[in-house]
Amino acid sequence: MSATAARVLLATCAEVPDGDDDEQAAIDALRADGIDAQPSVWDDPDVDWAATDLVVVRSTWDYTLRREEFLDWARSVPRLANPAAVLAWNTDKTYLRQLADAGLPVVPTSWFQPGDEVDDLAPDVVVKPTISAGAKDTRRHRAGSSARAHAEQLLNAGRAVMVQPYIDAVDTVGETGLVWLGDRFSHAFRKGALLAAGADATADLYALEEIGAREPSRAEMATGERVLDALAELAPAGRADLLYARVDLVPDPSGVPVLLELELTEPSLWFAADPSAVARWVAAVKGWLARS
Repeated sequence: MSATAARVLLATCAEVPDGDDDEQAAIDALRADGIDAQPSVWDDPDVDWAATDLVVVRSTWDYTLRREEFLDWARSVPRLANPAAVLAWNTDKTYLRQLADAGLPVVPTSWFQPGDEVDDLAPDVVVKPTISAGAKDTRRHRAGSSARAHAEQLLNAGRAVMVQPYIDAVDTVGETGLVWLGDRFSHAFRKGALLAAGADATADLYALEEIGAREPSRAEMATGERVLDALAELAPAGRADLLYARVDLVPDPSGVPVLLELELTEPSLWFAADPSAVARWVAAVKGWLARS
């Protein structure tokens, strides 16, 4: 590798210091193109984040109980993708309320803050903290009573809560993840059902997912484009300011694609679902480096 090779650090967390398989594929592809790419733990005090050409947030999945510390770190990094202001907006899932208020199709959601009273909840709902990743502290409840108890447990711990109906199509059709790299659509994947009714939330860093290839429908692509176009008005940056974006959709009972999550912080990009995507990843990173 030449002495003038661009240096890129891919930020991860202490539990996966070398990143996961997705991150390894990203690193290998960058290195094959002559870029000095390395994984680095985001809260490691010995890393000089300023002495690199680009820092890419990838598998920083332990930030959820230390969000302010994570955001302080992000603001301290001179050349960060995605930008710190985007991370601040996207790491609290109340951004979904903004998108819904703007008329975008979002899974219906009820929101609760610590101190709120939780009335009786409907059966077969998903309860999760608004600041969460990897399905930690997230559970599907068949009974409204257990859903309420879960919500109250989180609220009593000082955590804001969101409650959504469980979308039955997840069990059959699955979720569709749409991935954009450098403001261009790259690939899609299918995610199988993750939450079994009544099962405990994962105790691991993240829940294991069943992933496969998927060809998105025209309706899914149109919804994804609408969501990203809305960022220019609702988020601290527009879609052109993002190195990556992932739009997770699921069909509602009438078959219309609705937004489950917009992942702009630390999404798995699932290169295994489309091996040609790594070339688009390298092109996106090189474009970002040239711009920086």
